[in-house]
Amino acid sequence: MTGTLHQVAPEPARTFLRDVLSAHASPQALAWLAQQQEKYTTDYARRTLYMAFSMVPRFFSKTPLELSGAQHERADELRSGWDPSTWTCDQAARTFLLLLMPTQDEDQYQQTLKQLFDTADMNEQRTLYGALPLLAFPERWVAQTAEGIRTNITSVLDAIVLRNPYPAEHLADPAWNQLVLKSVFTDRPLYQIDGLDKRVNAELAHTLLDYVHERWSAGRTVTPELWRMIGPFLQPESEADIKRLLQSDNPLERQAGMLACWQSNDLIVSQWVDRDTDPSTLTWDEIGARHQETKN
Repeated sequence: MTGTLHQVAPEPARTFLRDVLSAHASPQALAWLAQQQEKYTTDYARRTLYMAFSMVPRFFSKTPLELSGAQHERADELRSGWDPSTWTCDQAARTFLLLLMPTQDEDQYQQTLKQLFDTADMNEQRTLYGALPLLAFPERWVAQTAEGIRTNITSVLDAIVLRNPYPAEHLADPAWNQLVLKSVFTDRPLYQIDGLDKRVNAELAHTLLDYVHERWSAGRTVTPELWRMIGPFLQPESEADIKRLLQSDNPLERQAGMLACWQSNDLIVSQWVDRDTDPSTLTWDEIGARHQETKN
């Protein structure tokens, strides 16, 4: 990050997006985008942004960007944690327009974007929330992000919680915990949540453990991924829970139980599993990816 004003240098980020789009968009679409940039430079007005933002689908499709390995690396260089690998062309073009917005007046910048958030359709919301790690004045979007977590639209929720570094960097624990809980309740791939391990906390772990007990009491299962947040705070009184995992017919649950014990800061808990097993052979990301495969 470059400070409290910009999270990313706008011009290099625009160049990156334009280069990526050039592999998918027509010459006419790219010419239109260049025209919008010229308009912004010579005679910027809010209505110019609003009109262009809504017109993007006329020129850019929902074709996935399909980034190369080098492009992945370049995105992360421009903004640590930025991962537009799941973006579509229209999303990238709209984000390009957002990066043209002047930032001299912080209040005006926020008001302009707030109007976009308030009037956005589903695809526009996906773009706006996906662009959170690139927007200027990052502290200004905390409340908007917390509001977005309440959405019932999966694609919008995914834009906030998956492959997005902004929430982990800026949300306070209550909003962060709500983000994780919503992701658990809606069965999103937790391993794709940026900063998950850095933001573990006791309150979240206790809430998730209560959720596990409720589900088990009802004869239902839980995603093995949630033990990733519980593990560091496991206490000896959870021995029965861990034994249930370790004796499960589901290999992912057994692996989750072992990893959770290895993560625990409690000496007694850490001795519940075979210490001769190499924990480096197991990762939460691998468990998460395999869990997703079992659902498909």
